[in-house]
Amino acid sequence: MSAYLKASLAALALLALALWWGWDRDEAAAAAPRVRLSTDAAWSHAALEAGATLLTLRPGDEVSVPPGRWRVTLVPREGEPVLFTCDLRPGESRVLGDAP
Repeated sequence: MSAYLKASLAALALLALALWWGWDRDEAAAAAPRVRLSTDAAWSHAALEAGATLLTLRPGDEVSVPPGRWRVTLVPREGEPVLFTCDLRPGESRVLGDAP
């Protein structure tokens, strides 16, 4: 093996080890956006969809979701569903059921 290849592999191994030791898993989990469906809302449930992920919330339910753009469907007890999109940033908390 050439000296450059050996040096590159050693640097890559050190970088991987440094990232593995330095990455705080609790901090990453805390950064996930939290979404909750209000208990005093007139909605029977809410659906959140982003790509292949589909989540259903009942009043009072709270979930952590990956950051990004989510399509939200609020289903009322009576009447037509309300559809909108929302961008969720890391660490953000959002209560659904109020005005979007």
